[in-house]
Amino acid sequence: MTDAQALRFDGLSHRYGRTRSVRDISFSIEPGEIVCLLGPSGCGKTTILRLASGLESPETGSIHIAGQCVAHGSQVVPPEQRPISMVFQDYALFPHLTVIQNVVFGLKRVAPKERYRRATEVLERVGLSLSKDRFPHTLSGGQQQRVALARAIALRPQLMLMDEPFSNLDINLRFSVREKTREVLQSLGAATLLVTHDGEEAAQLADRILLLNKGEIVQEGSPEDFYFSPTSPFSARFFGETISIPGTIVQGQVQTEIGQWPAPAGSQSGEVEVVIRDQAFLFREPHEEPENHLRFEAKIHDSRVMGGRRVTEFQIAPATPTHRTFRAFHRMTTRIHPGENRPCWFDTRLAFPFPK
Repeated sequence: MTDAQALRFDGLSHRYGRTRSVRDISFSIEPGEIVCLLGPSGCGKTTILRLASGLESPETGSIHIAGQCVAHGSQVVPPEQRPISMVFQDYALFPHLTVIQNVVFGLKRVAPKERYRRATEVLERVGLSLSKDRFPHTLSGGQQQRVALARAIALRPQLMLMDEPFSNLDINLRFSVREKTREVLQSLGAATLLVTHDGEEAAQLADRILLLNKGEIVQEGSPEDFYFSPTSPFSARFFGETISIPGTIVQGQVQTEIGQWPAPAGSQSGEVEVVIRDQAFLFREPHEEPENHLRFEAKIHDSRVMGGRRVTEFQIAPATPTHRTFRAFHRMTTRIHPGENRPCWFDTRLAFPFPK
């Protein structure tokens, strides 16, 4: 490890009273890298953000920011002396100040003549230069979020900390605002540590994801790692809808009610839980049969267009003993009718067997 790292946690543990919130956390972030802390409520991700900011002190371990030790034992550097900026869930804008005044407010250590020039520059960067004289209540949720981002980057921090910054946005705004935020963060060149409970959000924003459960990091990697190579059922279920079915590995083959296919290298024989992504099931016209997919007959129960794609519910035909209903998300141009039987193709790369 080098001092060039923007953030480094070494063996961090923390507790609230008798309750352990994080346990022996170690990771680092490079300058310009966007890292997402992902996990369910109460897993410790917000505590990690508060430890990085200085709002909490670790029980054990140390924290370095841009090569400076900011927490070790009783030696803790306060938040205002750390080279960080924060974007909060509620944006924390001053309602009585205009957009540009909100940005300028945090620049007290900058020379007066420089403050408005820098504020104008960052507002242009986030696409709000024409709204600089408006008040927060006249802005949309997405615009308010960008004001909060502008205020944070105006400080030119070496580390950006973001706590669920998109959770208050309308669902139709989130994708575009996240894209703009990622663009701005990449141009800034500062490291970013972002907290979210949304796997899709983490996949859209992050260079690297740290998945937490019960105060510990259970998997670390790129969005592609999590989607195609989850290390546990817990990891698999954080990235899209899934269904789990029982299976058995026998002589290197995964055997299930859907069919059988080669088990991952190194798999042990025995009973397994097979976690399957909904995108694993494909319905196509007969002349469009995909290669290297398992084929079976499906009896269609329902099929409807939803959110730009088609959702189809089906059972395997002839009926299996479980009469299990599966669900597929696929392109909406494939016409499917309830009650019919038709071929379905199964992408085994999106089916993950885990030992029971």
